[in-house]
Amino acid sequence: MGGSENIDKAIEYAKKAVELCREEKSEDGVLIYLNDCFEMYRYKGDRDQMLHYCNDTIKFATEMNSEGQIKEWTKTLKIIEDGEPLNRMIVTIGNQDFELSELKAATLPFSGNIKFGFKRNRRNIPLSEYYMNLGKNYGSQGQYERAVEMFKKAHEVDPYRPDSKYEEGYTLLKVGKGDEAAKAYQKCKELAPSWYNVNFDCWIAEQLRDGKLKTEDVDIIMMLVDGTLKGGIDYDMLIQKMPNVPRLYYLLGKQQESSNMAAAMNSWKKGLTMEGIDIDTKTRLLLSLSEEIEEYLDECVALKGHLQTSTVALLYKIGLLKR
Repeated sequence: MGGSENIDKAIEYAKKAVELCREEKSEDGVLIYLNDCFEMYRYKGDRDQMLHYCNDTIKFATEMNSEGQIKEWTKTLKIIEDGEPLNRMIVTIGNQDFELSELKAATLPFSGNIKFGFKRNRRNIPLSEYYMNLGKNYGSQGQYERAVEMFKKAHEVDPYRPDSKYEEGYTLLKVGKGDEAAKAYQKCKELAPSWYNVNFDCWIAEQLRDGKLKTEDVDIIMMLVDGTLKGGIDYDMLIQKMPNVPRLYYLLGKQQESSNMAAAMNSWKKGLTMEGIDIDTKTRLLLSLSEEIEEYLDECVALKGHLQTSTVALLYKIGLLKR
């Protein structure tokens, strides 16, 4: 696919390719181009055509006796029938991917590492990657205005891509433009709810926009969250300076937990009771406190303010992870 405006033309080419591969009896070719048709209709959000190509691929895979393809596309068909979320978390255990709904049926004990990944309801348009890379390069060189231009261009090419707005918001935040950053983050949230740290980053941008935080405060907070601020961090001093940032209580608790769990619990409880808490930080605090208050696991799973944290809570709840 080129830009989003070229999708319809690309679909016609893919349909012709399917027929040519059928004529040439190229099984792999048929599967590749059926998948391309599905993905392009998926990008357009055309549910009827998505269901059609799922069923067509299952039928072809059945003729090929390809159990792997049948299983994969039957799973995809169920997701489309149920309504595919804009953004969700996938868990990989060993070399097998699981939807969260499948985890309860996962065989115990399992072997291999657990990994987490986002799964969107659309693929990125490849051309947008060019502009994303340019934007990141400009940003790394401190050319923030040019970086923002490139992220906006990536969004023009692929208006469903959330990370173009995410990176735009982050870049605008670095130059103290809270209002513009908040708008970019809000758009990211519309495209992919709970994309990485967007809920917290948007909250920070809104605090900057409303004059509740200064640019230098935002710089410190973002470095703390990113892990780029090292050394002995005096969170008590930072909390005195910025008393209305619940995330600082979460970070203070993380600093305390290895030496004084009771103090950590108190810090997390203080953060959880603060007014105006963002749902990302609240999700993290609920998981941290769930070791003492088990019912917080259910609230953490349901809130989904930070998807990976909510997923970890689910794994604890169903016994796939042990504390």
